[in-house]
Amino acid sequence: MKILIIMSILISSAFATEVEVKMLNKGSDGEKMVFEPALVKVNVGDTVKFIPTSKGHSVESLKKPESRPKEASKIKSKINKEFIYQVDKEGIHVFKCKPHYAMGMIGMIVAGKPVNLETISKIKIKGKKSKERFAKMLEGLK
Repeated sequence: MKILIIMSILISSAFATEVEVKMLNKGSDGEKMVFEPALVKVNVGDTVKFIPTSKGHSVESLKKPESRPKEASKIKSKINKEFIYQVDKEGIHVFKCKPHYAMGMIGMIVAGKPVNLETISKIKIKGKKSKERFAKMLEGLK
């Protein structure tokens, strides 16, 4: 039994993917204060590596617990520090840059199926630009 568990862990680790998300003052499309890409699709077990390419950025889950799947780990980095998040639950995980949230710096990780889409759709987002970007990401999931 122990051998099967170890083999299962090794096999799933061998197929895990790492996706990079840059934290930028200006994106490739000219938009200011962005995560690039802002929406990433991964599998449970994959990792998302947040890279502070421009200074002054952080990444963290929204404070509302409904902004991520139940029992999912929180995302929380320090300013100007690279952060690796291992996706541990299926669904949508919403994140922001704390200093630039009101300026539109918001993003999503979709792990597997967006099982919590209805709940995520009801979250109240702060800042005009963040609301616009959030709505655009949601539309892309429907």
